[in-house]
Amino acid sequence: MWTRVLGSSKDPHKISLAEWETFIRNRASGAIDSHGMVQKEGTRRPVRTRTVEADLKWLRWALNWGTNWRDQTGRYLLRENAVRGYDIPTELNPRRPVATQDRYQSIRAVSDSITMEVRWSGERQRQRSYLSEILDIANGTGRRVSAVLRLRYEDLQLDAKPFGAIRWPAETDKVGKESVVPISPVVRSAIDRVLAERPGIGAAYLCPAPLDRTQPVTYERVRTWLQKAEQLAGVPKQQGSLFHAYRRGWRPQEST
Repeated sequence: MWTRVLGSSKDPHKISLAEWETFIRNRASGAIDSHGMVQKEGTRRPVRTRTVEADLKWLRWALNWGTNWRDQTGRYLLRENAVRGYDIPTELNPRRPVATQDRYQSIRAVSDSITMEVRWSGERQRQRSYLSEILDIANGTGRRVSAVLRLRYEDLQLDAKPFGAIRWPAETDKVGKESVVPISPVVRSAIDRVLAERPGIGAAYLCPAPLDRTQPVTYERVRTWLQKAEQLAGVPKQQGSLFHAYRRGWRPQEST
């Protein structure tokens, strides 16, 4: 998106406040979509302030990274972050829906019927998607779906009592902190199902991309699976959330 908005040859040191504010207007109004593509009048879908905020923060984080990373000659990729002082709009009362357990069970009742096409062996094959395991792990651990999708077999500590544990690496944690957390019987059952259907070791992903086993499945693909399952289960769409609603339900249960 940012490559299209700013141009592939844009010098990141020269991102102006005018470009920043123009992006805010265009993204919020739906004049450009999540891929940076210009949308015609009548086809535009406005987005919430929270979405614009996330896009702007991503760019700011990427540029911050560039100011701290050196190339092979020892030079920093960027001298400074040109957008560091630019204002980012924030949503005062963001919607944070929590999926009820009834909703979760309704989705799980149909999630095994959501399929995908894989081409790992060079031939096209249809098989069950990962949606069921992803839902169980996200709902049972409270972790962000992006962290669940990047779980590797080496992160599993299944000999830990009573049901095993997961090592959540710092690079997939929102605050950059590694932790080892015990898992519930439901999460253990989901992991056992993964091991039975597609056993792996080491750095291999539990949920590999259907076209490339060396990469994790993308959020965009998993989002499509969940949306199909919601339609199949006949549950109404939740405004403002997809997978986050299922992981948020874990917090109150943790203290009971």
